[in-house]
Amino acid sequence: MQYAYMCHFHGNPLSIFLIEDVTFDQLNHEHFEALRNLPSFRNHAELLLKNKQAPRVRGLLQSNKSLFTEAIEAIKQGRTNVVWLLGAIRTIQYIRGVVATKTVTSFSYLYIKALSGELLDSPMLRELLLMLKKTSSDTLEPILTNIIDTLFTMPPSEVAISPDDFQDLANDLTTLTSSCDPSDLPLKSQMNHDFAGKVAPRGRQPQQNQAERTYSELLTRLHDLLVEYFNMALVSVKSIFMNEVLFYDMRASHRDVFTPRPRFAIERALCAPHDYLGCACCSSKVCSQSRPHLLCRTALTRMT
Repeated sequence: MQYAYMCHFHGNPLSIFLIEDVTFDQLNHEHFEALRNLPSFRNHAELLLKNKQAPRVRGLLQSNKSLFTEAIEAIKQGRTNVVWLLGAIRTIQYIRGVVATKTVTSFSYLYIKALSGELLDSPMLRELLLMLKKTSSDTLEPILTNIIDTLFTMPPSEVAISPDDFQDLANDLTTLTSSCDPSDLPLKSQMNHDFAGKVAPRGRQPQQNQAERTYSELLTRLHDLLVEYFNMALVSVKSIFMNEVLFYDMRASHRDVFTPRPRFAIERALCAPHDYLGCACCSSKVCSQSRPHLLCRTALTRMT
């Protein structure tokens, strides 16, 4: 963990943008040049060009102040997206713990899946939504309460999902269950009856009353709302501008430090001996281009 902190904050100069009260005067030109070389900046510029915002892209390339303003807004929006991402992961974990009681899924597993972009279209999520459409009314009540409580803690964003959407479902569920006879509770979904009808003898298929049909429609509304919610909240990390600053790339970056690569080190020493020797004769680019054989000979001599 300490090595990850060191790599992301100490080894990444662009992490200075994470300071909430950072000012333009605290940055130098190299920070903005490094920012313009990020893959996410190129993707952001291409997206702006597709939206016919060429003057805005020109300003980002030529003006450091315009880029500073854009970067600060991107950091704020990125943090908001991360909060919504974490909220969606907690919702999925809770629903899976209630519906699929036999399977325990850790938060770290879902978090890694979400960051890699594999959670949104995963079979696990599709199976979870399918199981949700089969749940009974007594199980659905705590699920709706958890979703509403989670959405109330979310910051304002472009996600067009509010707690009121799920609160309406909770109110309709309360009204429906209160109007039913206690012997008819908990209500079952239509999918359970369809499944039972396939295995029951013909003519003995269970009948579904009006309350259960209404409850099945309520489950369908919940399913559609959750699909919309997850599509907006489980954003791809690579699509976020300045994701290199917001996230630490966990794809075993420590291998560059702890895994020896002698061939690469020798090739780099022969091509750029000044990086290792620090001598005055090798520091000039003109000298490096005009006398490459002398540089290689000098490097081999000093290495032996």
